Amino acid sequence: IVTLRSKAARQLAEEALREGETRFRTFVDHAADALFIFDSEQGTIVDVSRQACESLGYTRQELIGTTGVAFHLDSEQAELESVAHRAAAGESVFDTHWHRRKDGTLFPVEAHSSQYSFGGRRFLLKVARDITDRKRAEEEARNAAAQWQATFDAVQDLVLLLDKDFRILRANRAAAEFLGLPFDQIVGRQCHQLFHGTSTPPEECPFAKMCQSRRHEEVEVLVRKGGPWLSVSVAPLFDPSGQLTQVVHVARDITERKRAEDAMRRSEACLAEGQRLSRTGSWAWSPATLQ
Repeated sequence: IVTLRSKAARQLAEEALREGETRFRTFVDHAADALFIFDSEQGTIVDVSRQACESLGYTRQELIGTTGVAFHLDSEQAELESVAHRAAAGESVFDTHWHRRKDGTLFPVEAHSSQYSFGGRRFLLKVARDITDRKRAEEEARNAAAQWQATFDAVQDLVLLLDKDFRILRANRAAAEFLGLPFDQIVGRQCHQLFHGTSTPPEECPFAKMCQSRRHEEVEVLVRKGGPWLSVSVAPLFDPSGQLTQVVHVARDITERKRAEDAMRRSEACLAEGQRLSRTGSWAWSPATLQ
């Protein structure tokens, strides 16, 4: 009876072990990331997931027993050995490197390596995620940002992006040249501090009016006594809830136009005064209309 009970218990244990292995294999083979299990002593692969095989183009039989040299770049071997040593010391290591498919094509991966023990043996578990799409998106974002910055800097007007407290978030090259400051001394400071040298905005600043109207506002502003003059326009940017988040501030130097207008006014005033004193006048006649 004892023997029968022992045999039944052993069978139950074996069946439970098989069920556990089946569940583990099902879990591993349905994982979206590639899983590699290395023997820590020999450095050879003892198991891989289905995704690992599909991503590399190898069969499971082709990968088991190898060291992974076939799908790792020679230039990254030293770094990968360092990762293995750190994981063997108990560290959970994240890194990015390249995998090489069987056909020779490369793709970037983000990997997590850690060590565990089972049955008296030590293993290195490496979980690798293909980050090709993420890298492509990052590259597209960098290119878009570079193109946007080039366009931003090509604008001859002074362009600033402000927060709702007048602080400069971004500035184009024209603004930096006008202020005579590097970008790191512009960003983070309030626009009225840099342009007007004041702790508060000038009375004619269109910012406050824009906050009330919630639309584009424009005004001509004398920056400092004696000039320069700027034509300043501000436009609000709102978040989905309608809250003001940022302000586009565009300024154009109109100093020469203002000087010409002032010179014209002085000339007209002098002419009028001369005519008054000499008791003469002026008139205009058009040959076309005889008037």
